[in-house]
Amino acid sequence: MSAEQKPSEPSPVGEPQPEVPAPAAGEVPAADGITWDKDVKDYFTDADVECMKEKRNFDLSEKEDVKKNAKKIYEVTKSGRMPADRTRTWSAERVANFKAWMDAGFP
Repeated sequence: MSAEQKPSEPSPVGEPQPEVPAPAAGEVPAADGITWDKDVKDYFTDADVECMKEKRNFDLSEKEDVKKNAKKIYEVTKSGRMPADRTRTWSAERVANFKAWMDAGFP
């Protein structure tokens, strides 16, 4: 097995999973199976929610509002312009996970 591959691990039903190559240098892997309820809704603090309600008239605590504005949210979080206070910019992993959630059709 090469250094770029992870060993297979049994799935919950006991079948081996395919080997996955390691990410390239500088690349941040997005989490598999990311969902609104399990992951994304917690990316937004109460302060984020209040700020966007006041400034942009949409609710970051509501999945449908986030879906409608996902492309804008992704662009500003990727650039570091959100959250509004800029003291808690999203990590590269969180940005990648948000994008993976978008690409998966907002599960």
